[in-house]
Amino acid sequence: MNKEYFEDVEEFISDSKVSIQQLANYLEAVNNKIKTSTLEKRYLTDDGKSLGAVSGMITEFSLIIQTTRDIGTGYIQGYLDFLLLKKQAKYTFKRKEMAFKIPRRIFI
Repeated sequence: MNKEYFEDVEEFISDSKVSIQQLANYLEAVNNKIKTSTLEKRYLTDDGKSLGAVSGMITEFSLIIQTTRDIGTGYIQGYLDFLLLKKQAKYTFKRKEMAFKIPRRIFI
């Protein structure tokens, strides 16, 4: 495996599969594991991250790819950045504030 493709990876959010832990160790990244317990309704890491949020982002990105023709690989990071900004805004700002605060976050 070529480490150059993963040089920016600092953290994985995953279930407790051994193969993902091995990959994290190889890349010298943190494997933030989701605790799997039937007693809890939501599966979260110790710091509150969930696979559901990651799965939602993947679904949104898949929809963009399906509805957009000929996405250049050079633009994929921009799409991912946009989705991340959209997700962060949803949990950071009230709906009335978004039109004002999102552009400020982008351009300032």
